[in-house]
Amino acid sequence: MNKAAEYIENVQRLIGKVLESQIPSIEAASQEMASALAEGRKIFLFGTGHSNILAEEMFFRAGGLVNLRPIFEEGLMLHTSASKSSGLERLDGYAKVIFDHHQLKRGDILFVFSYSGHRSITVDMAQLANEHGLTVIALTNTYRSNYVKSPHSSGRSLYEFADITIENIGSVTDASIEIEGFDRRVGPTSTVIGSMIVNAVVSRTAEILVRKGVTPEVFTGNSVFETEEPEDNRYIKKYLGKIEYL
Repeated sequence: MNKAAEYIENVQRLIGKVLESQIPSIEAASQEMASALAEGRKIFLFGTGHSNILAEEMFFRAGGLVNLRPIFEEGLMLHTSASKSSGLERLDGYAKVIFDHHQLKRGDILFVFSYSGHRSITVDMAQLANEHGLTVIALTNTYRSNYVKSPHSSGRSLYEFADITIENIGSVTDASIEIEGFDRRVGPTSTVIGSMIVNAVVSRTAEILVRKGVTPEVFTGNSVFETEEPEDNRYIKKYLGKIEYL
């Protein structure tokens, strides 16, 4: 078997583990999100570096929920500078500036993505949310978090400030493929498994809302339907100025 096939098999195995072990956590997250959307509370999405991809995956997506609020802090994204992003992740006080700017409030939800669970700014954001009465949902790898001591000033990891933790199952290093004669692994899995999990949460959240008699607001992708005013455009008009980045 070549390494491409082995990687795909590894992903399939991890999907099976998620299905076996994470449905209760996915259910708990979905119930919280459905309640928040039905009651008009806000749901924020936050991750840095590659974990930011999961916030992007949930935002403005065909088949995705409309009323979600990503926190896209440009300095923490890789397209600006990977090394700069890594430095800013460790900057004391930065999380408070972001938290205050986006006006996170008691009763809202903060969905935090971090495979290691050790990034200072993600732990800071979860701690701030916890202290301010938000529900914190963490998508992380607690085995990875506990493999080495957290460098955060509290000595704690992301999941320790979370109300709900969903495991992004994978190896300590994230990379999953060993090649004979080469001393480093390749083939990280956290993004593909993480994307699967967040879309499972979105799917179940929409189902719960429908069962409650609430019509979920979902993007369809304007290019698919030729109508006088595509529904997505109506959602954009409704939330423009209310959801940053829309």
